[in-house]
Amino acid sequence: MTQEFINQCQKNLIDLTARNALINFKFNSGYSYCESRVESANQNAQSFEVAIKKPKNSDDFGVQEKLKKLKKIYLKQEEIKSEKGFNPTAYAFWFFKYKDNDQERFAPIFLVPAIVERDGRGGFTANLENGFQDTKFNFAIREKFKEFDINLTNKLTDFLENSSEEITHETLNQKAQEIAAFLQNK
Repeated sequence: MTQEFINQCQKNLIDLTARNALINFKFNSGYSYCESRVESANQNAQSFEVAIKKPKNSDDFGVQEKLKKLKKIYLKQEEIKSEKGFNPTAYAFWFFKYKDNDQERFAPIFLVPAIVERDGRGGFTANLENGFQDTKFNFAIREKFKEFDINLTNKLTDFLENSSEEITHETLNQKAQEIAAFLQNK
């Protein structure tokens, strides 16, 4: 098998339809928990922009609602772990905001493995599994953007795989700003 054939097989496995949460993230979904509002990082964008999650007003999300969401995520996480053997839970940092067929859509840029656990007091907590070191770029959106003739270069997307440096929240912020600048020039 050639590398080209393997790459084509990998591409065929990615669902590029609106059913895929990596292409069409819904903040109000039963299995998403968002303590932030989304605010544009590049104000002059037309079709594509990068958005950052900003802290919400603490009155917007009550403690009971938070526990209810985390419990639902925890139960789904445990179900998938027992049935399929992996943890699907991740924090999403930064989002692409784009229009597809006149529908506004959001897609996470960076995914950081997380875990929801019982806290021993009847509640739940969500934590990063290994800091930011296992952060992944959302490759589904890189493939989706090719439909719009936007090719996110490897320089913008592969830095997580090829970095010997420690990945921090600041590293992700800096890279998201580079991606925003790249999109503004399109």
